[in-house]
Amino acid sequence: SLELALIYAVGAVGLWLTLRVIRFSDLTCDGSFVTGSVLMAVTLQQGWPLLACFFFSVFGGALCGFVTGFLNLYGDIPELLSGILVAFTLYSINLRWMGGVPNLSLLYEKTIFGFGVLPVLGFCLVCVFGICWYFLSTKMGLAAVTVGSNQRLARLMGIRIKYFKLGILMLSNALI
Repeated sequence: SLELALIYAVGAVGLWLTLRVIRFSDLTCDGSFVTGSVLMAVTLQQGWPLLACFFFSVFGGALCGFVTGFLNLYGDIPELLSGILVAFTLYSINLRWMGGVPNLSLLYEKTIFGFGVLPVLGFCLVCVFGICWYFLSTKMGLAAVTVGSNQRLARLMGIRIKYFKLGILMLSNALI
């Protein structure tokens, strides 16, 4: 149960960023969580290096957040609907990437858990919390909190709201 808690804690930080920091009702997390897993599994089976697989899956999650933000901010689609559209689209895309099979076996593949599950997950979680704490204590982080708390004030302060929302959505889905 400790392993599962550490795994889902990083995703919880990503959800917290969108729901509490910028106050964006994001449902993309349902699809981006699976997309990161699919990209990791498919690239591992193709023989990519472990670190490259990890960064590719994080980039895939960030791309999911970008699409949601783009649909909302530049396509004038409401927050909730843009997240739903991306999440449902990702289900089809993920199934296509996996070759039409519902699951892939990683039984003989080298994963990050070969080093010991708890130390790796604990280290990742401490890094994520530290980076988020540091980010939110900077001027840019405080501007992101301002965007979520009071968009009118943020606009009067000269903060580009669209860029902050897009950036936090990308960061959040990358963490998820």
